[in-house]
Amino acid sequence: MDKTNRGVVRGLPVLAALLLLLSGMASATAGRLAAGDEQLQSGEYFDRMSFGGTAGEQVRLELHSDEFDPYLLLLDAAGTVVLEVDDSAGAGTGVDELFTFPAGGTFTAVITSLMPGETGAYRFALSAAASAPAVPRARPAAPAPAGVTAQPGTVTGTVTDAQGRPLPGIEVTLRPSLTVGEVKVFTDQNGVYVADGLIDVPYVIRAWQRVDYNGSRVCVRLGLEQPGDYSSFSVAQGAVRNFSLQHTGQIYDMLDAQDGQFGGAIMFTLMDDLQGPLQLEFNFSPTGPLFDGSQSTALVRQVTTDELGRVLVRGIPVGPYQVSVTLLGQDGSRQPVNLSGSWGGPDMGTAMNVNWIGDGSCNLGSGFEWFDLYGSL
Repeated sequence: MDKTNRGVVRGLPVLAALLLLLSGMASATAGRLAAGDEQLQSGEYFDRMSFGGTAGEQVRLELHSDEFDPYLLLLDAAGTVVLEVDDSAGAGTGVDELFTFPAGGTFTAVITSLMPGETGAYRFALSAAASAPAVPRARPAAPAPAGVTAQPGTVTGTVTDAQGRPLPGIEVTLRPSLTVGEVKVFTDQNGVYVADGLIDVPYVIRAWQRVDYNGSRVCVRLGLEQPGDYSSFSVAQGAVRNFSLQHTGQIYDMLDAQDGQFGGAIMFTLMDDLQGPLQLEFNFSPTGPLFDGSQSTALVRQVTTDELGRVLVRGIPVGPYQVSVTLLGQDGSRQPVNLSGSWGGPDMGTAMNVNWIGDGSCNLGSGFEWFDLYGSL
C-alpha cells in the first residue's frame, strides 16, 4: 500500500524536511518508535539510519515489527527518495527488499509506520545481497513507444487491449506517494498517453477502461507489463509505463487482497454440514464471448475448500458461462453438486449460468464484483 500523504516535518515540505535526516546519527539495528521521536505532521514517528554505498552494489534491506505496520523510505545523498516500501511480497506487513545502489555515496533509511501515532519495537537489518536468498527483481522499464521520448519529468506509454490493439480515450492516473493530489491524462487515437511537467517525487500509476457489460457499468483495471511497474517510481529522468487489458493474473499492488487478481471471482459455499477441507472441480463452459468481445474457452479449475466448505475461485476471464461443480472423493469418486445463486434457493440444478457485473467504481481490484454460488449434495 502506497502512502499518499507523508505530511510535513516542522512545517517544511516533506522532501525538504527529509533532507535534514542526513545530518543525524544512524539508529541502531534494533530500535523503537515512541512518543518523543521526531514526527511527521501527519502523525508518524520516525527514526533514521545512514550508511555508505558503492555504485552497483546490491544490499538487502529488512524492516520488521510485531507491534506496528513498518514503512521504509530510502534517500540518496541529495535527499531524493530512491526506494519506498510498505509491504514486501511474501513478508506480510514487513519489508524485505533487494536494492542496488545507483551511485556511490551516503544513503539514509527512514524507518516509520504506515499509520499515524503507531509505536513499538522494530528490527532493521542491512546485509550484502550475497547472504540473502534470491528475490526476483523487476526488469528495466520498457522502451518508449515509437515516436515518443520519455523526457525528464515525463511519464509516457501505450495502452492496448488483450490482442495488442491500441485503446484510445483510456484514463491514466498518477498519484504522488509523498504528497496529495493526482495527475490524470487520457490516451490518444494511437493508445499513447503523455504526462509531463511532473514534480520530482515518487509516483504510482494506474489505468482503467470503462465499459458497459451485462447491464452494468464496469471500470476495468488495466495491467502493467511487469510486477515492478506497480511500485512507486521516480520521474527525474522520465519513465515509460505500458498498460494492457488482462483477463486473468495477479494484480501486484494487491498481493494480499482476496480480490487481487484480474478477471472474475466466484465465492462458493457448500451448504451441507460436511467436514472440510473438500476437493472440488469447477467446469466452465462458455455461452458467449468475453466482455471485450474476444473468444472464450472452456476452463477447468480444481480447488480446495476451507473447513466450512467455502472457497474463492479467482482469475476467471469474464464472460457468460454454464458452470458445474463436482465433489472429488479421496477414493476417486465424483459426485455432482447442485447449485443455486442464493442460500437454499429454489433454482437448484447441476449446472448454472454465471456472469459478472460491476458497480462502476474505479478501485484497485479487477472492477468486477464477486459472484455468489451455493451448493448442496
